[in-house]
Amino acid sequence: MAIKSIASRLRGSRRFLSGFVAGAVVGAAGAGLAALQFFRSQGAEGALTGKQPDGSAEKAVLEQFGFPLTGTEARCYTNHALSYDQAKRVPRWVLEHISKSKIMGRFFKFTLLASLFLLSLNLHLWLVLNFWVQVTLLPQPPE
Repeated sequence: MAIKSIASRLRGSRRFLSGFVAGAVVGAAGAGLAALQFFRSQGAEGALTGKQPDGSAEKAVLEQFGFPLTGTEARCYTNHALSYDQAKRVPRWVLEHISKSKIMGRFFKFTLLASLFLLSLNLHLWLVLNFWVQVTLLPQPPE
């Protein structure tokens, strides 16, 4: 009697274990394929932009014209550089390279015409008018 109950338990658990192992194998294979596709797309994106894995091309673009002399040491990050004022706990200056590929989304296109600009009245009139003329004379993007 005991042997029959053990055999019936093993039969049920064997079915459960085989289903569990099959699910684990399929899940691991799916996760591996997703990771492989993700890393391939990251490698292709880096090759298109000319970006090196260590970020040296990005750093070269940021340092093309040099950093301002004010402030303490400049901190370089992956997409920006800054000098931090430790007394006031604010950045003194921030340098970021903005290119068309960085502001283009996957499903939308960014244009300045769709943005709302609030200009300060404390600025010089020539600067305000020059900025407004440059923004309004931008070419229309193709639809």
